[in-house]
Amino acid sequence: RDKLYKKSYDTLNDFNLHSTTYNAFGEENITALEAINVIIDEKYILKSKIIGKKIKNELKILKLNFPYLIDEIRGIGALQGIKLNTKSLILKKISNLIPIPELNKIRFIEKLCYASIVNHMYNEHKILTAFSLNKDICLWASPSLITTDKEIDLFFTALKKTLDTGLNTLVYKLVSSKINSFLKKSIVSK
Repeated sequence: RDKLYKKSYDTLNDFNLHSTTYNAFGEENITALEAINVIIDEKYILKSKIIGKKIKNELKILKLNFPYLIDEIRGIGALQGIKLNTKSLILKKISNLIPIPELNKIRFIEKLCYASIVNHMYNEHKILTAFSLNKDICLWASPSLITTDKEIDLFFTALKKTLDTGLNTLVYKLVSSKINSFLKKSIVSK
């Protein structure tokens, strides 16, 4: 409908909001139909519900263990995430003393918190995860639909260990590693 289309895509910020995975060409349409067949034949909707239920249960346990850190659990199916409480973070309090208003405009400190978790999960546990950059930032657990229970358990064991480290410590480690890397490059380039 024209009204809905204009509301979604009629501004410079939104004109390229949506792209297409399958164009209108014959080969792409056949591929799209086959993708739908695989979704049905492999029971991906059921698998998504089963994986999602396990992830949500694990996230609820994490929220009980870290009530001061985890604000909210959200998601559907195999896409589940947590929204962190970063208000009590020491770095956030310090950033209020730094006269750089852009840091608060772009939610720099909040993004840094999530990035420090992603960084630690990868460096210490070889697990790659991500966070969203939407209105609310969330750390996502979004495994493929062929993920095993053992792999989900491994993820949550690593995430619990990561959160046990403490958010202030994680942020400090990430920032100091980036500063050290920058300084080493600066010294080498001279």
